Amino acid sequence: MRLEGQLPDFTPRIHPIDWPEIQPCASWALRDDETGIGLSGGKLRKYQALVPSLLAQSVRRVYLIGSRNSNNLVGLSQLLIASKIQPIPVVPEAWPEATKGINETLLRLLCPEAKWIVIPRKDWSKVENIVEEQVRQDAALGIPSKSIPEGCLMLEGVRGAMKLGNFIQSKLEAGLKVDHILMEAGSGCSAIGLLLSTTTFPMPKLEILSLAESAETFKQKLQLAAQWLDISQSKLPAESVQYRVHERKSGRFGKFGKQHGQLIQTWARRNGILLDPIYSPPLIEAAEGWAKEGLLNGNVLLVVGGGAHTLAGFAENLPD
Repeated sequence: MRLEGQLPDFTPRIHPIDWPEIQPCASWALRDDETGIGLSGGKLRKYQALVPSLLAQSVRRVYLIGSRNSNNLVGLSQLLIASKIQPIPVVPEAWPEATKGINETLLRLLCPEAKWIVIPRKDWSKVENIVEEQVRQDAALGIPSKSIPEGCLMLEGVRGAMKLGNFIQSKLEAGLKVDHILMEAGSGCSAIGLLLSTTTFPMPKLEILSLAESAETFKQKLQLAAQWLDISQSKLPAESVQYRVHERKSGRFGKFGKQHGQLIQTWARRNGILLDPIYSPPLIEAAEGWAKEGLLNGNVLLVVGGGAHTLAGFAENLPD
């Protein structure tokens, strides 16, 4: 039995939240997190376009590029295995004395570590070329293979990510009042998809926090994705008018301290939302700074992306 039609058709709920730190703005949460482990709403949208495409091409092996603790690798591996497609994680070598995170543990359950391709960190910038060579070798052996970049930043991934814009637009037409949408960006695929959906209908201003890359790199990816979709430069959203890309001001990507643990506890008890440790705290902290700077006015919609299961690896920084 093929997998088409069997992927969950996830519809997030939107509800008001208590966020006094950004008052007088009224605030709402879009709950992309209320799905299975590693399968947030944002990822499911990307997979709904990607997995049927792999099946249509009779792909038998997929190389998944990402970190050892990637939510994307864990989520997509589950669906690939269910579809009888072999996932092969392509990850950087572990840091010396590094503690295994929960996603790395789950990935080991899904994919035998002996099958992983481990790239020396000094060669990580060449990872896509390395994997494409592996795909060519598979083709010579008659094995249809495919390479999936980090975060599924590819045509199918962006096309699926654009569906969030359709959902938000339907809520706006039904009466939801929103002036700003707040969203973080790792690989940037979900934020780029949402942003490109504004080329077909008007949306509130999108405030994007780029966690791992510069604002300029994000905009370069946006232009590349527009080319994949044949969207002309003249139709791209206008920066500062329709969106702003904010760079992380402090701390390295992936750092989780006790102040983040306190923030997560506060949101859990205040709003009943279990936040992930890596993406949500920096976005919330940044948004509170934007509010103080006068950048946020009116109603705010916070996209909660999921990944709270990874809190299991940060227990030492969570309050009692």
